[in-house]
Amino acid sequence: AFTVPPPQAVDLSPLLLTPEQLKDNKYPGHTSPSVSVPSHHPADGSVDTTAGAAYRFLPSSDAPARVFALDCEMVLVGSSRVASLARATVVDEGGDTVLDVVVKPEGEVVDYLTRWSGISAESYSDPESYVTFEAAMSRLRNVLKRQDVLVGHSLENDLRALRLFHDRVVDTAVLYADAETGKKHALKYLLKGVLDVSIQEGKGGHDSV
Repeated sequence: AFTVPPPQAVDLSPLLLTPEQLKDNKYPGHTSPSVSVPSHHPADGSVDTTAGAAYRFLPSSDAPARVFALDCEMVLVGSSRVASLARATVVDEGGDTVLDVVVKPEGEVVDYLTRWSGISAESYSDPESYVTFEAAMSRLRNVLKRQDVLVGHSLENDLRALRLFHDRVVDTAVLYADAETGKKHALKYLLKGVLDVSIQEGKGGHDSV
């Protein structure tokens, strides 16, 4: 089994995505005008409703910047099969889970994507086992702040599901992309190749923690 090594002081600044990389990888606020970043960044992380999209900034804080790993699971809802947040997980520098919530999708689920998400109808059988999107975001904003660094794989998808603007990002899909073609590797194969860790085996999905 993979064991999380003890945290060490590492300068992640060379690994942060550049503005060009954020744009190339379609991070919220860097491509579509429907989620464009307003010229004024509200310090309280208030909602921006540009073109009807309710994207937010994380709240500011005077605390030192921290590093968190973020992973979200999505399901497909409605006739258009739009991705909707179904689980949000945040792990800190020491490998401790600081947030892990199952989220009620915003719409009628047409595909739970269980093979990849680990989410199924049973995930919502107990009303005490899940929260609304707004409740999940409230918890997330209590943990993550604007100065923090988020680490993840293709985080543009996670931020889109969370409807968040955030550009202090270390994206393993970009860091480990093929040097010649720029092709991104799926997390499943990247973990197996680099860490010899297997995920997403079988039909039950993987645990985002």
